[in-house]
Amino acid sequence: MTRVSRSLAALAACLAPAFAADAVKIELLDAGGKTLAADREFAKGDKLRITGPRHLAVRLDAKMPQCLVYAPEGVVEYPIPSGVERRVYAPETFAGANHTITARPATADEMAAYRNVAFNPYDVRGKTTFFPHATSNSECRDEPDFAARNAIDGLSKNGGHGRWPNQSWGPDKRTDLWWKVEFGRPVEVDKLVLATRADFPHDRHWHSAVVEFSDGSREKLEIKKQAEPQTFEFRKRTVAWLQLTDLAQDPPLGWCALTEVEVWGKDAPPAAK
Repeated sequence: MTRVSRSLAALAACLAPAFAADAVKIELLDAGGKTLAADREFAKGDKLRITGPRHLAVRLDAKMPQCLVYAPEGVVEYPIPSGVERRVYAPETFAGANHTITARPATADEMAAYRNVAFNPYDVRGKTTFFPHATSNSECRDEPDFAARNAIDGLSKNGGHGRWPNQSWGPDKRTDLWWKVEFGRPVEVDKLVLATRADFPHDRHWHSAVVEFSDGSREKLEIKKQAEPQTFEFRKRTVAWLQLTDLAQDPPLGWCALTEVEVWGKDAPPAAK
């Protein structure tokens, strides 16, 4: 594991011998691309750059969880949240002048474990260098509180709406909505768990939706009006992404949202040569 605490100028590579060929490097860069020391408060435009193998286990703040990410080019670039983007993070995250950032190669056992393969609290809006990554065709008022990425950040508190800890994917009142999560590589999946936002009576609810998979298959979902997570199991398939579409509600259109989307499965085994 490579751990950064206080100074990036004094990186300590705590790599196990088996990972020696997969060395991980962590850098903090300013808006102009200059390398910085980590013993300072983050400023607008700062970003983390992690280079190493494509499969990584990262924890970019001590107050946030570790997760597995996939970087096709072996580079994770993470803009430090600032300004309004900080509204969907706990106030104590990315704060102060003492930062602990860890990254290491993911193990084969971790990649083969059955888990929520959509989970990524470090997903970013717009273009990204790492996955999982969520996008949609609508985010209410283009505010971070309602961004597509909020539905894979691991926070499922769905009794309110707005800034942390009540962020959600909250689109505008439309009939052509879609929400998509890309995994960046093939994964085997067989279960979907939806936590719809349940800030009643402010919220309405979608009563049905369709899941489209990258292999061309589709599944129809019947969604209930409830605060508890709803589980949908389906035939196992290997996909690179899935998309929720045909989200239907009764007229007149009201506010509907997804607080969290879990996709359960594991990394697909390497194709035989």
